[in-house]
Amino acid sequence: MFEPAPDDPATERLTGDGRARLDTAIGPFLDRASSAVLVIEGYAQSGSGGELYLRSRVRASLVRDYFLGKFGMTPQSVGVMPLGKESAGSPNGEPWDGVALAMFDDKKAVKAKGR
Repeated sequence: MFEPAPDDPATERLTGDGRARLDTAIGPFLDRASSAVLVIEGYAQSGSGGELYLRSRVRASLVRDYFLGKFGMTPQSVGVMPLGKESAGSPNGEPWDGVALAMFDDKKAVKAKGR
């Protein structure tokens, strides 16, 4: 999902494939985006404690900025959570290196929409 930025290899940017994967992941939930809170969790598996925090925060922030720009989500309803190496509950129980999306929606709104 991420690759080194060509002008600064120490920083990352979203890849085209990464953007496509994010579009696929968020697509089914866009109808709820206006009434929900989206938290983008960032993960990184290499580096010191401070580097893990910063790298996972940057990854989550890149995704947040992408969603705000592409889908017009409001900044107040999309947050980031840098989690570093802490990836309990990840797919297949393996360490997670990237991002995860967590959407919190009003139960009444979901029930009214028939979900």
